[in-house]
Amino acid sequence: FELVKRYGGVPIIKEALPISTDISLIHRNTLDDCIQFIVSECDAAAKELPLVYPNEDLGRITKGVALALKSRMLLYAASDLYNTPSWAVGYPNPELISLTGDRISKWERAAMAAKEVIDLGVYSLGTDYSNLFRTFNNPEIIFTRRNGASNSFEKANYPIGYDYGRSGTTPTQNLVDSYEMKNGRAITDPQSGYNPQDPYANRDPRLTMCIITNNSIFKMRPVECWKGGRDGEGVPLASRTGYYLKKYVDEGLDLLTDKTSIHSWHIFRLGEIYLNYAEALNEANPGHPDVKAYVDLVRIRSSMPGLPAGLDQAE
Repeated sequence: FELVKRYGGVPIIKEALPISTDISLIHRNTLDDCIQFIVSECDAAAKELPLVYPNEDLGRITKGVALALKSRMLLYAASDLYNTPSWAVGYPNPELISLTGDRISKWERAAMAAKEVIDLGVYSLGTDYSNLFRTFNNPEIIFTRRNGASNSFEKANYPIGYDYGRSGTTPTQNLVDSYEMKNGRAITDPQSGYNPQDPYANRDPRLTMCIITNNSIFKMRPVECWKGGRDGEGVPLASRTGYYLKKYVDEGLDLLTDKTSIHSWHIFRLGEIYLNYAEALNEANPGHPDVKAYVDLVRIRSSMPGLPAGLDQAE
């Protein structure tokens, strides 16, 4: 999947090759071949895998993992990127990087694949979004890379004015601007109530869960992102964007005493599957009530309002 995501069709090798194999004679399979191969492998694996494991085997591949990968692959297979051959004009082998055929049937397959994961009935959206990325065991997690107790991520990403902080990944203004107001309107909407003089007030709660903004409280003091502030321009390695990362960061660690905590890099979680389903269903069957229902589940979990009623397909 990761190879296909980056390069399109790749050679499909189904048997061990002898060391003497002339690899120059092995050619790439088409993009469609690779997609169908991945889907068939996921289906075959899902038939043999258990729904859950006991806690001592937490982290092993389950039926849900195989079906989640299938869902993501089929969503990509229906995407504009893979189904707009015109961008590959002039490339001698467009079948390696683009698809043809009925888009609606592709969207239908993608919607069905996502619903298959949902219908397993073993996952649910947790209520604590802010701590979702620092736990191994949450009902939303389908598959995660579990990282043992450490503080290297905090040292790399704490704001520069904090003990051992190195700034690290600093979010951009366009990411911050993408967070809606609490009323569900974009900050560019004149009816949203957005105040550029108080830009972080009344915003989607996920903004402050994921991003440290100027003057927000972090480790019991306001973060000073302004020029001349303890965490702002003028301090070596200070954020160049005026923001610091909060997602995945454990605010409670005392780095002076080398405290540590666990972190989880979620490869698949239920929130993605809900949105895969809604996106594909909106293309395959516009107006189906599940489109709004499943987007709303993701929004309402973080105290955001559901989508307005009566939206058309494009909206």
